[in-house]
Amino acid sequence: MPSKKVNVLLNRAANDGESGAVLLDEQLMRAMRIPEGRPVWLTAGTFRQKVFLKPTQRKRALLLSKILLQRFGMHDGLRLHIRYDATSQTLRCGPLLAVLLQRSAVMPAARPFGEMSDFCRELALVAGREHVWLAAVTPNSFQLTNQSMQGWTFRRGWRRAKLPIADVIYNRLQTRKLEKSRNVQRLMKNIKSHFSTVIFNEQFLDKVSVFTALSKDSSMHKHLPRSLPCRNLQVIRQMLEQYPTLFLKPATGSMGRGIVRIARNPDGGYTTHSTHIKYTSKRHYADRDRLLRSLAAQIKRAPHLIQQGLSLLTVYRHNLDFRALVQKDGSGKWTVTSIVARIAAPRHFVSNLARGGRITTVMDALRKAGVSRDKAQKLHASMRATAVAIAGSLEKQLNGSFGELGVDLAVDRDLHVWLLEVNSKPSKTDPLPPGTGKIRPSARKVVQYAKHAGKF
Repeated sequence: MPSKKVNVLLNRAANDGESGAVLLDEQLMRAMRIPEGRPVWLTAGTFRQKVFLKPTQRKRALLLSKILLQRFGMHDGLRLHIRYDATSQTLRCGPLLAVLLQRSAVMPAARPFGEMSDFCRELALVAGREHVWLAAVTPNSFQLTNQSMQGWTFRRGWRRAKLPIADVIYNRLQTRKLEKSRNVQRLMKNIKSHFSTVIFNEQFLDKVSVFTALSKDSSMHKHLPRSLPCRNLQVIRQMLEQYPTLFLKPATGSMGRGIVRIARNPDGGYTTHSTHIKYTSKRHYADRDRLLRSLAAQIKRAPHLIQQGLSLLTVYRHNLDFRALVQKDGSGKWTVTSIVARIAAPRHFVSNLARGGRITTVMDALRKAGVSRDKAQKLHASMRATAVAIAGSLEKQLNGSFGELGVDLAVDRDLHVWLLEVNSKPSKTDPLPPGTGKIRPSARKVVQYAKHAGKF
């Protein structure tokens, strides 16, 4: 028989005498064709125990003994999905979604996960409504030998709990250094090889790997500015001969840090604008050799991407680009959750909010850039379709598992859509979009996709 999914409310059984006895709504037992009095496997995450199911008159209820609730790390009032598989005689509860985070021991109780605290609370609220069991964990939470993890669950506040290893792990580690560490890489490998856990967004992306991967898909070529790994000065020299404007970008940079805009002057010299932590600097070079000598140290320190400059739309001479948040929905399909326009601050050529950029709606920005309403509407639709296509192509080319991506796009003066960057850890600390209330749509999508990924 195929498995059937239903929602239930977990509660502690009134009679705790039989730790192996579990009570389930009588009507659900009949509907799911679960035999009464026969042993079945009760599972949640990686924990499993053989139990005897008995009927109860409590509607849509699954009643467990105190011992079982403690063993599975559950609590009264937890709302979950259950699936019964007759072939394996297994009653599966879940899904258990773990959000993998960094956490300092000195973080205050009011914000236990630092800048991710608000988003984690939103996830917990959505999870409760969607009958998903959510926990926050760190790389140190896992004890693979006994198939458990020490995490935090939300019930009128965050509490420590011993839990089974999750059905789904949402990787929100915030630094490349930690993610690439030997311990974290070994942990990820062991979880994937020993358990059926799905890990999504398991890796940071870098600009070189993104453009290299997408260049293998011919359908993406029309959206990719010419981009090359910058391994030596000869690459920059070749690109300078072909394009009047170039962008030199750190492969692993974020928030617009370390980007150099290189422009050829009418007199044969060059002007660069470089982003720094709090400002943008400008320098002039009389010839190409002097320019290249100044860039040599930068490309030697870290991998870079050299990219063709584009004649993009601007708003009152301020640079304009667009950030699309693309996420998988409850059926595992890529969809656009939101797309906003970003206008660069005065004297800045990047639009990042960390550098004074401001957010507005796509239609408002396009109209201020001089695009007619009809063309703006078509552009808006084109950007959404392009972002979804990029996400699907990138996941396929990288052979990775992703549930959300931040896709940065730009539009040139011919109204053609170009890709600027893809981010696998889009920010969750920006202000809530207007009209969304206390929970951002991206939190809902994460939980809904987790249900799909966990096969619930």
